[in-house]
Amino acid sequence: MPKPPDDTDIFDRSFKQIIGSLSNAAMITFINALFGADHPLDSQVKRLNTEQISKSLKKQQADEIVSMSLGL
Repeated sequence: MPKPPDDTDIFDRSFKQIIGSLSNAAMITFINALFGADHPLDSQVKRLNTEQISKSLKKQQADEIVSMSLGL
């Protein structure tokens, strides 16, 4: 009998998909709301590479990593 898919990380994968699809302004708005900050919406946003290839050649995606430079 085939093994059912592992859905234990469905919320993690869903959240990464949502965060990964946000525009830069939406990402800054989200960060501002989450941390009570007031970063300008024209701040530069960089999404850093978090992909890794395992020894079995499967792509693995780590947590979402975002770097911001304040627009001054």
